[in-house]
Amino acid sequence: MNPTIRFILTLLLGWTGIQRFLDHKIGTGILYLCTFGLFGIGWFVDVCIALFHLVTFHKTTRPSKNDLPEDHSLPAPAYTSHTSIPSPSIESGAGCKILRSSFVSPTAKNLEGICSYVVLDTETTGLDRKNDRIVEISLARYENGVQTDHYATLVNPQIPIPPAASRVNHITDTDVATAPTFAQIWPDVCRMVQDVLIVGHNVTFDLDMIGYAIPDSAASLNVQYLDTLTLSKKAFPGRSTYKLANLVKDLGISSTQTHRADDDVVLTAQLFERCRFEIMDAYRKELEARRAAREQARAEKAARFGWSPMLNKNFVFTGDFQQNREKLESSLEKIGANLRDNVNGNTDYLVKGSLTNLPDWAVERKYSKAVTLSQNGKKVKIIDESEYISLLQQVLQMAPTHQ
Repeated sequence: MNPTIRFILTLLLGWTGIQRFLDHKIGTGILYLCTFGLFGIGWFVDVCIALFHLVTFHKTTRPSKNDLPEDHSLPAPAYTSHTSIPSPSIESGAGCKILRSSFVSPTAKNLEGICSYVVLDTETTGLDRKNDRIVEISLARYENGVQTDHYATLVNPQIPIPPAASRVNHITDTDVATAPTFAQIWPDVCRMVQDVLIVGHNVTFDLDMIGYAIPDSAASLNVQYLDTLTLSKKAFPGRSTYKLANLVKDLGISSTQTHRADDDVVLTAQLFERCRFEIMDAYRKELEARRAAREQARAEKAARFGWSPMLNKNFVFTGDFQQNREKLESSLEKIGANLRDNVNGNTDYLVKGSLTNLPDWAVERKYSKAVTLSQNGKKVKIIDESEYISLLQQVLQMAPTHQ
């Protein structure tokens, strides 16, 4: 019996033992009838149990994906026709055969390097990844933003499609009656998902649905994925919802819904490209802002220390000094020079204190490296503490009186 009807009957007539009679427990039913549902306590317990079954029923029959707007920017290929009769039993493995790993890091540089990917979407009988079944699948391959391959088909789940799922995706038992089973389409699906980045909205659900449906005879598959749900949070932070339907509507990608896998794939592909553009564009703007800030700082520094022959010269300090090292280093700000931590080809001066207490690796890291660079004709000059103080005093004498 439908859980909703059973709950109503139990709530209204449970004291008569009606639920017991429905379960063919005549003796218990008569007892309920004579004792007003065992003084109301048994009736109350039965109502709670019926309510639990009702809630569980609706959870497991809820559609698995967000309602999605329709998009007309790319044509949706016709479904693949199949004439084979579905086999009587489900040929899926006991465990998930998709071993998934997320894309390394969706930074602007990494996203820019993505040239090829496959967008995936499924329609299912419910949200239970292990026990529900795929009723439709769509995969589209993109190369440099252009769709180059596509596969889509209805799938016979070999179990009844719950009415709640059909009301959303409009796929009924009649629609899938002559469709292939997942085991029959697995070679085509495998061809599309193997050795390529998989993109989808909440795509881990789709991958797990596939993983649990892969036939026992097939090998497990390693898949790298990129979830546009996570990506959209990075591209458009601060939103109250990141459902695909809301995103594509608010971003002007589409405003209608069809709840079908083919349309979902097109919408997800467009959302991915939009997210990628936003993240890359934000990174470019950040780089431009940093560059402008550096240029402004250089201009201000040049205007302030244009008189100094040490302007933008790079100094590195190493060893122990007689005067306070921090004070010696901060004196560079008075002549427009730069304090650096490491010795390299851009180093102009290495100020050397006593190296007696330094470990060998510290001597090697700065002093020995500076010696080698100097011997190889590089501009680095090694000076001691007194020479540095003398140089500082000479340069400061050149400063304007208002400096």
